[in-house]
Amino acid sequence: MEEVRDILNDAKLNLDLSLMVLDWKPLSAVFCSFLDGSFVEKIGTFSDEQLLPFMPYLISTSFIPESDNCISYLFLWVSYILDFLDPSEDSSLTTSFVTDDVFEEIGCILSLAVLHMPSIFNIEKLVMKLLSTNHGTDLLTLVIANMCELFHPVLSILLNIHVSDETPIGRQRSNLISNLIDLAPSIASSILSQMTSSRRDCMLAARIACSRLDDAAFCEFLVSQLVDKSTILAQNLNRSSSKHTMTLISNRLMKLADISVKNQSTEPLTDLMSSIVSLYLNCGLKLPPSDLSLLSAFICRKNIEDESHLVLALAALIAIPPFTFHNAITAPVPHTVDVHIVEWLSWLRMETNGCSRPVLSHALLFLGISLVNSRIDNLNLYLTEVLKCNKVRTR
Repeated sequence: MEEVRDILNDAKLNLDLSLMVLDWKPLSAVFCSFLDGSFVEKIGTFSDEQLLPFMPYLISTSFIPESDNCISYLFLWVSYILDFLDPSEDSSLTTSFVTDDVFEEIGCILSLAVLHMPSIFNIEKLVMKLLSTNHGTDLLTLVIANMCELFHPVLSILLNIHVSDETPIGRQRSNLISNLIDLAPSIASSILSQMTSSRRDCMLAARIACSRLDDAAFCEFLVSQLVDKSTILAQNLNRSSSKHTMTLISNRLMKLADISVKNQSTEPLTDLMSSIVSLYLNCGLKLPPSDLSLLSAFICRKNIEDESHLVLALAALIAIPPFTFHNAITAPVPHTVDVHIVEWLSWLRMETNGCSRPVLSHALLFLGISLVNSRIDNLNLYLTEVLKCNKVRTR
């Protein structure tokens, strides 16, 4: 007991781990199986490396008499132990259980201590103590991985800590929230939505989403937050102080668009396009010529079957002026519309011959009449409805 207390109280513990970077995403499958109760059914699908960080929890659960899973766990562990032993080799224990990795040792001890002696630990104090130590966030993540019931209490503590993200504790707090997102990606959207409701954490939520969410989840998050320009995140991205976060978001979106163009993808990727459009219309995204060329190629991809996506793409071209007449007034030479746009409009005209694409045909007809007759108010109302933005204004 005293040894455990010493480990927790010694802020200068010799843990030379400053260069160590841990990836928690591979642990998410096991952790999520604890959350939804499917671990016993899925255990055969997990590798030894995936199971190793959860040994404190698994060992403890296996030997708790009241545990409903006790018999199942014991049977599984006996099977796995027998699988590990090679009958052709000496089965005596010649390798020490204790490794040279100090982090793993302390993580195991701390996890077992919290599991079996919860009464001596104040979780809030434990969180604050470890946030102020070197790599305390990874130790906390390991404890939470072995005690999933701590996930939401620790998250609540983190969200109630009022410190700047630029301070050491603030950076550790950000890292721990990111680790929790990696551990439980299935509930990442609800965590980030909670953070974006706070003016203090909305930009942190955007940066975490940019660095930790997969492509589909990232675009879905942006659509939910940026289509409405009155959201806290949309308002904050409009500020000059948010330039760094805006750059992170736009760079990832452009990278996704570039991959789609290079792979000649026929997948609509509607959320990706909506994210870019919303970022321009509602958050003041600047589009340099190189990005305009890339986005023209991305938006004007052919052979996409989804009519609603094509209508959205058509609306995006009209709603974002630089696509069709950027620098037209100040340029020394007449502006030329990007070749991708010209070829795509020709393709749309061919696609709408006959009655094969009635929704797209109606959109082209309406937009054509509105533009020719300068019915700007009707055009703006239509674009606002299609793009689902607060209000689109064209000139």
